[in-house]
Amino acid sequence: MTLAITRHIRHVRAHLASLLAVALATACSAPHPGTPRDPYLAQYARAGELAVQAGDLREAIRWYRSARDRAREMDAPLDVARQAHNLAVILSEAGEWDLAQAAATEARTHFAGDPSGIAASLGLLAKIAEHQGQDERAIQLAREGLSFAQQANARAEDATLRLVLARAALRRGDFETAEKELHAISRKAMARKNALLQAEWEDAQAAWAQATGRLEEAARRRDAQAACYRMAGRFDAMADALEQAATAFEKAGLVDEAALRYFRAARSQAGAGQPQAAQDLLSRAERLAAKANLVTLQSSIAALAAELAIISSE
Repeated sequence: MTLAITRHIRHVRAHLASLLAVALATACSAPHPGTPRDPYLAQYARAGELAVQAGDLREAIRWYRSARDRAREMDAPLDVARQAHNLAVILSEAGEWDLAQAAATEARTHFAGDPSGIAASLGLLAKIAEHQGQDERAIQLAREGLSFAQQANARAEDATLRLVLARAALRRGDFETAEKELHAISRKAMARKNALLQAEWEDAQAAWAQATGRLEEAARRRDAQAACYRMAGRFDAMADALEQAATAFEKAGLVDEAALRYFRAARSQAGAGQPQAAQDLLSRAERLAAKANLVTLQSSIAALAAELAIISSE
């Protein structure tokens, strides 16, 4: 492990420790609406939330698992459902699909009588099935969840479920159904400043645009998706979206736009302590910047490349 990466990890851990200390010191003060009354459960849940904000999924999993276990100990079914759902969301982001499925199933069971909660857990189970390549099951779960979302007038959950159906339709080339589901998503759901949901929506819109040959629109949608991930603090996903935007811009013949996105993705990966990924992206940015004679960008690329070369030699 290089010195730069070690320093980055230490910085993140120190920042996370300070956030957790604040959470533990203030968890027993006046709670927000819906915050569990048990002080330990409140501490664990808040620490999990702060770990997510700090970008430490491992730490978030640990705290949300503690919160779920505390709720189990208390024999508090609704709190079990909430914390199991939180745990399942983070396990999904970490790519631990089997554990995520178990936690989401537990949440679905304990959300009995809460149609909004049931819709949320079914939406998560549908996305897990989707990532596991089980499209038919994903569609079945999404359709089941829609009835609960409509019963509760839960717009965000409705949007999540329709996005599952839209993506499934795109994968099988059914553009008419995909368009129908995307247009059925409430604009009010998108206006609630849920950056991750907006990122999903932009992702589906980009996939639809690309599948129907609208390459520049697909690139712009990827740009918007990256901005949503940036707002949500999901910087690894932001870098991936920037790379996809760059690829789409390149296919659309917009070389200068592509070069800039490759550079931004490279810079983000460098900041995250991923020098190899950064170098790969930077080489693409360098090739396109030279092709378009982007002198200023070439200087920025050269400076970052020199820094990465030093890091690689340590």
